[in-house]
Amino acid sequence: QNWTSGGTANTWAITDGTGISSANSLEDSPGANYADNADSWAKSPSFSLSGKSGCLVTYRLNYDVENGDYLRVEVSDDGTNWVRLRSHSGSSFGSFDEFVESLGNYEGEAAVYLRFKLETNGAPAADGVYIGDIIVTCSSVSYDGSEFAYSSGTSMSAPYVSGAAALLKAYSPQLT
Repeated sequence: QNWTSGGTANTWAITDGTGISSANSLEDSPGANYADNADSWAKSPSFSLSGKSGCLVTYRLNYDVENGDYLRVEVSDDGTNWVRLRSHSGSSFGSFDEFVESLGNYEGEAAVYLRFKLETNGAPAADGVYIGDIIVTCSSVSYDGSEFAYSSGTSMSAPYVSGAAALLKAYSPQLT
């Protein structure tokens, strides 16, 4: 929701019935092949990575993009200047493939944007892209030290001991 789109030959929309885990997906050309000589995009609303670290964007992509045409996955901290995270061309042969991109260079930023940009040439067009399950996750936030507490006992040590034993056994199976 609240995605914006623009550019040349823009037909981006959120549609029903083509998603992977939900009914919706973000599509470049709903119900048709994408246009020749297109340079169109769909941009997320801003989101904050203030105080966050270990941030990733995960998305699922069903794509059929001719050679020489590209879906660019981009990120920005101002909504104007974009940095490419990845380019997709070719086909996923009807399946939704999962991709993960690092947002590490944007951690701490108060406003971050994602953009999916379709750049095509004059060759015959293909079906295009269906993007779903777009999720931004961060592994941690800034800690002040109060998040950790002292614990003791077998319930705390058992996972460490059994993990170390399993690693040793995997490394050297003859050990008893």
